[in-house]
Amino acid sequence: MLHIKVGDKELELVNVKTGKPESDMRKQKPDHNRLACGAKDAFEDFTSRKIIKQFDYNELAKFFSINIKEKAEEELKKERERRERAEVIAEGIKEAYNNLFRDYERCKDALADWERRFTTE
Repeated sequence: MLHIKVGDKELELVNVKTGKPESDMRKQKPDHNRLACGAKDAFEDFTSRKIIKQFDYNELAKFFSINIKEKAEEELKKERERRERAEVIAEGIKEAYNNLFRDYERCKDALADWERRFTTE
């Protein structure tokens, strides 16, 4: 189990899917514990690159900061892409509705013309 101490808070790894600490699956993850989710991946990535498992604190802290920043930027990019796709879909729906309404108006006008011709003949 990886614990990270930040100020007076001790962060614990949590299960990303459930949001619960790995040490006790009954506990809910507190807000200050969210950082630990990204730290696990960063730590595993960092340790997989090194043979010796002892690290300088500054090196480790810098790596975590960079890794977590990159993950946050990736999530932000994904969120922007989702919003852009949603906007494109919304525009498509709006255009389809406008086309449908325009077709309805044309049909209504054509029916009114046909009824006028039929009743005058």
